[in-house]
Amino acid sequence: MSVDRANSVLGIGHGSMKYSPYGYIESDSLSTLLAFSGQRFDRVLQGYVLGNGYRTYNPRLRRFTSPDTLSPFEVGGLNPYAYCLNDPINNIDPSGHKAFNLSKSFKNLFGRKAKKIERINNYNKSATDFNNERKEMGLFDPFDEEGNLDIYRLYRNRNLINKMPSKPSQTLSGKDKAYAAKHEKTLEDISNDQIPYLKQSKDLIKEHSIELDKIAKDVEYWKPSQGAQQNRNIRSTASTPGHFWFNSKRTDKYD
Repeated sequence: MSVDRANSVLGIGHGSMKYSPYGYIESDSLSTLLAFSGQRFDRVLQGYVLGNGYRTYNPRLRRFTSPDTLSPFEVGGLNPYAYCLNDPINNIDPSGHKAFNLSKSFKNLFGRKAKKIERINNYNKSATDFNNERKEMGLFDPFDEEGNLDIYRLYRNRNLINKMPSKPSQTLSGKDKAYAAKHEKTLEDISNDQIPYLKQSKDLIKEHSIELDKIAKDVEYWKPSQGAQQNRNIRSTASTPGHFWFNSKRTDKYD
């Protein structure tokens, strides 16, 4: 760039300069305001004052002239005077504090974005599946019309409860939620709606576990072998009630 004495930009010129890997160039050959890595070269100090005057980097020495306050136990690295971790071709250090790889930074940026989207999509899918399974699950009133406990209805409820989906284990971090809000991505709410007869059935199942286990054995005993065609009239003579074996979902509440 061409500038006046007040360093106001007058225009942009075309040209090229050659540097050593560490940015060294004869100061007499400099004709522009900005030099190596887009930094301003200080002719008096014979170096680049990085980080808004934080410390000076001398390309001839290939070192900073003062130690880094973030070294040796923080991001500055073990050597408090080293420039770009001694790899100025692949790294830059505009702040004078920390070297970083620009290409890797972009890769990490887009990689993190893809992972955020993947986590959000997986969370929404698991939450949607959980909610849909809960909607499809209906328990039966464990008491009949006269207010008496129907042990077979309770048995059917126990089977349904055992198949009840568990809440998704995956959760989203605050950063993922903020990303979703920023990019207007909808997050599925996990349903906490109470299922009718659920708590009541759980309490009764504990109280009548022995009876329910006996029914389970009866069901296993009378279950037809695979591929076998058995006459349902034979079953009606068993100790298990005949209506236990009806095919109608509305009537057969115990299969």
